[in-house]
Amino acid sequence: MLATEEAEIKEGYKRAVLRSGDGGMSTVRSRFWDDIRGIEGWPEEYDGRGIVNQSWTDHESGMEVGENKRLYDEKVKEGDEGWERTTGYAGTGVGLISELKPAGEVVEEVRKGMVEALRRATDRVKQLEE
Repeated sequence: MLATEEAEIKEGYKRAVLRSGDGGMSTVRSRFWDDIRGIEGWPEEYDGRGIVNQSWTDHESGMEVGENKRLYDEKVKEGDEGWERTTGYAGTGVGLISELKPAGEVVEEVRKGMVEALRRATDRVKQLEE
């Protein structure tokens, strides 16, 4: 529901979700996202998946975490304009999102898709029983 008209997230976050394309390639699972935001207290085995951005690219290029966090904190102050460095948590499903829609429309699309999938599964089971 990140890319719905009603989502109460920054517009820059919504734009990042819409730009993501292939979620398997445009998101990365790493503790880095918590580190850059200064989030502490999670057990080591838990991490987040975030949309690849300049902070991640700099991290991968070897930038020291403290410097990266300093740049991150500067961009956070810019709000939507600083989104190229700020964390946007998102799963690999972001690649399925191509436009902003009302939440009700998204729910209805999911419901229709589920009904159709169940119908096909039921038809297949009936075929196997024959």
